[in-house]
Formats: sequence, structure tokens, C-alpha cells
Amino acid sequence: MARKGNFTVTIDPRLLAAELTQGKNGAITALKVRKAIEPDIAMKQREMVKRFMAHPVSSEISEGANASNRSGTLGGYGNLFSFLGFESGENPLEVVAQLLEAKLRYRVRSARNGKMIITIYIPKPEEIFDLTPMPWAGSMSWSEAIEKGVSNAAAYIFNPAGFPNSSSGTGLQSKNKVSGVSFKTTPYISAILKEFEKDLSKL
Repeated sequence: MARKGNFTVTIDPRLLAAELTQGKNGAITALKVRKAIEPDIAMKQREMVKRFMAHPVSSEISEGANASNRSGTLGGYGNLFSFLGFESGENPLEVVAQLLEAKLRYRVRSARNGKMIITIYIPKPEEIFDLTPMPWAGSMSWSEAIEKGVSNAAAYIFNPAGFPNSSSGTGLQSKNKVSGVSFKTTPYISAILKEFEKDLSKL
């Protein structure tokens, strides 16, 4: 499993002096900085999780085997839940949400220039890719495939009435190309985490 990434933010403690020292000229310690930034980090993390759950891909998958292809990844044909081959009733987003919601570790240290350096340990896209194997091809990641593509879209058959031998209930993979469906990649996990880093840089 890939290791978590280190994201570093540098702040000028003088900008926090009034709040952290309650108007006094006391020293700005790492502990005071931690207490001041912790609520902001937690808030930005909650916003990131909301972006993940509200993403068109996540929303479509959460609706299950009879969802519409709101993400546009399949050109409006079928849906990602049945195309990716998830089991009926499965919640593939849960493991990702749990990782994104986990309390972040971070440390604050003083730099020689008098500023404070905050190192925040956030998930890397590769870590999430490792946790999201494709149901029918364990060596592949479904969340990575959303960003990089899947080659078997033309073999995907969707029937809203269902198939008796389908794991998802409404989708099958044929041995041959039977449709004109093509898969359109879209920014997903990597983009969400990049936006999270951008938010953290504003601490």
C-alpha cells in the first residue's frame, strides 16, 4: 500500500499573534498554532469529503444498478455501478469515505526564519487506488480507471429490467464488442485531493 503524502504549509505566526496570545506579546508556540489551526483543518477536511460524495461519479455509483449515467462517462448508456461490476447492494464508496474522513496527522515546527512549518499527512491518490480494486480484475483500480480509462466499454451490455446472471443485476460484459459505447475519463480522486491541498494552503 502506498504511503501517505506530506503536505507542507508555512505560516507567519505574527499574523496569528493577536488571537493566539490574547493581545499579549507572549511567544507563539507550536502548541498554540496547533490549537488555532485544528478547527480549520477539520472543516476543510469535511468540505473535501462532501466534494467526494457530491462528485457526479460518486453520486452515480451511490444510486446503484439502476442509476442514470449522470457522470457522462458512458455517454448516457447504463451506469457506472453495473459497468464496473459491483455486487447488488454493495457500497463501493464506503472504504474511500472512511479513509478521507480519518483524522489527519500533522505537526508544527519552527523554522529558522521565525515562521512555523505545518506538515499535514494526507492520503495520496495511489493509496485510494490500492483500496479500490476492480471487481472483475483485482489488478486494476476502479477509481483510477475513472481518471485513466477502461478498454472494455464496448463489451458492456445494460438492461434496466435486469439479467439473471449479473452480479450487479443490470449489467453484463460480453466476450465481444457489442455496442458503440466508449468510456470518457473524468477528473476524480486525484482532482479532489489536489483541491484539498489547495484549500489547506490557505491556512
